[in-house]
This record gives sequence, structure tokens and C-alpha cells, in this order.
Amino acid sequence: MGITVIDGYLYDIKLVNYEDELERSYDSTALWDLSYADILYDPEGKIAEFKSRKLACTVDIDSAGGLLWEAYWNYRLAGDIWIYRQDTMQEHYVFNNAIKPLVSALFIVNREYIPHDKWLIHMSRSLAWKPDSWEKDLQGALNTGDFSVQSLEERQMCIDRLWNGMNDRLCEMTGTDDRLNFVRKAGYESLKKLIEKEEYTLQEWAAMEGLEALNYEPLHSVFHREGDRILLDKERLLSLRPEDMYVWFYEIVDAGRKGVAAE
Repeated sequence: MGITVIDGYLYDIKLVNYEDELERSYDSTALWDLSYADILYDPEGKIAEFKSRKLACTVDIDSAGGLLWEAYWNYRLAGDIWIYRQDTMQEHYVFNNAIKPLVSALFIVNREYIPHDKWLIHMSRSLAWKPDSWEKDLQGALNTGDFSVQSLEERQMCIDRLWNGMNDRLCEMTGTDDRLNFVRKAGYESLKKLIEKEEYTLQEWAAMEGLEALNYEPLHSVFHREGDRILLDKERLLSLRPEDMYVWFYEIVDAGRKGVAAE
């Protein structure tokens, strides 16, 4: 029925089939919506059971990594490029693209489902944990100022403080080495697996990490293939220098090779 006016009141009414909904996979927005639902009439307890079953799908804390990476790419990687070029309109556009994943990650940090966009900023204020000066820095992160280069730099600093606050919290929650930051966690763990065992069959690696990962740094520079085997290139691992790859990946390599002895 959708949006409906009954006796002067606005309702959003939805009719669903119970069995169909039991089988349907709920995304984060649907789970967030359900988590705030109150049951008004349920004589057989079926709705309560349904709600309990759906909400048993817990929040995956590792999913914050992808969101923080998306925010970082926009406000720092692309951000630095456009500050250097002094294209303020393009810069503010990429900063805007950092806000949604940044705020979404805060819900994951609090082990809550991510709400629909229309609730994102508003509901973030009621979360149990937030970075210091969340309201002030979030306002700064959304502020385009006077479209000067200085306003870009001020806006970037606000986003950076929020990003680092969440990263530190996630490192603390998961025991991640804060030299790498939480976003590098997946890349570091993949590299660590290759370093520790040194050799895998293609089938073993595909099942564990996926062959596509080998096309990207830092793995791409530190392995070689012999037939159906993937082997660690220890000499290459130990000889890599900061200028050999982007600093983001080099720091993963540098952390991963600590304790690896040259033959």
C-alpha cells in the first residue's frame, strides 16, 4: 500500500507474505529497519520468532574495512590530487563521496546495522561510541566553506580526524597492529599466509584467498608461479624498497617481512 493517509495521519504500510519473508535474504538496511520495529500484535509469537531469526545475522566487524578504504580513497588519495591541482569544486565533490562510507563505518564500529541514507547522519548521534568531537568534526567534514583551497584543507583535516578515530577504535577492538591501520588488515593477513607457508597449490590459494588477489599489490610483487604452484619470492620480499611501490602497500610488506631471515 505504501504511503497512505488514514484519518489525517500519514502511514507507510507494507503487506508481505510471512513464508516468503522467512526465506528472503535481508540486507543491512532491512535488518536495521527490523531492529527498530515494535511488535503490536502477535498472538502466536510468530512475528517475534521471525524477528529473532533475522536479527541473529550479526554485524561483521571486518566489513568496516571496505567502508574506511572507500572513504580514505576519496578524501586522501583523490583528495590530495585535487588539492594539488586547486580544483575546489571537484575536490569538494570527492570529499562528499567520503562522507557516506565514513559514517556507515561508525555503525559497524558499534556493531549496529547500517540504516538507510535518509537516517544516516541523524542516527549516528545516538550511537554508544563516537570519535572525539564527532558533531563538530562531522559539521566540518560537510562544510564547503568559501570554496578556497584553505577551506579544502580544513575540511580534509576534519574528515581525517574522524577516520583516524574510527581506525584506532577498530584496531583496539580487533587487536590489529596500529602501524598498518585496520584497512590494511586483510592485505597483511594474505601476505602473512604466503610468508608463513611459502608454497601453495593454485587450488589451495584459490579456495583460501582467491586467485584474483595475486594480481594486486602487495602480493603481486612477492610471489612467482611454477606450474600449478604459487611460491613466495623471499629474495624479492626482502629487497623491496619504498620507491618500488605505493607507500600504502610498501608498509604492508615492511610489516610482513619482519622476522623473515635472508638465506
